Amino acid sequence: MIRQAERTDKEQISNLYRMLVPNSKKRDVLEEQIEIIKNDPKNFLLVYEEEGEILGTITLNICLQALHGRSPYGVVENIIVHENHRGKKVNRNLYTMLKNIVDL
Repeated sequence: MIRQAERTDKEQISNLYRMLVPNSKKRDVLEEQIEIIKNDPKNFLLVYEEEGEILGTITLNICLQALHGRSPYGVVENIIVHENHRGKKVNRNLYTMLKNIVDL
C-alpha cells in the first residue's frame, strides 16, 4: 500500500534514510515535520508499506516559478527503497502514485 507518511512512521522512515545517507550527522526525522508535510497541499512524503513495514519513501515538493507563467514544477527527492527489497518495483509504484497525485 502507498500512503502519505504519518507521525508514527518516524522510526521506520529514519531507518530508511540511514540507508540513503549513512554518515549524515544532520539526519533528524521529526514527527512534527512529517505532520506539517502531510497537511501541506504542495508537499508529499509517500511511503510504500507491506504488512506494517515501510519499504520505501519518496518526497515531492511542488514549487512556484516565473519562467512558464503560473505552471509550477515538482522536485522529487529522498527516494529510498529498503536494501532488502530493491528490484521489487517499489520505486516504480511510488512514482506511479506521484503521477496520480499531480499532473507531471
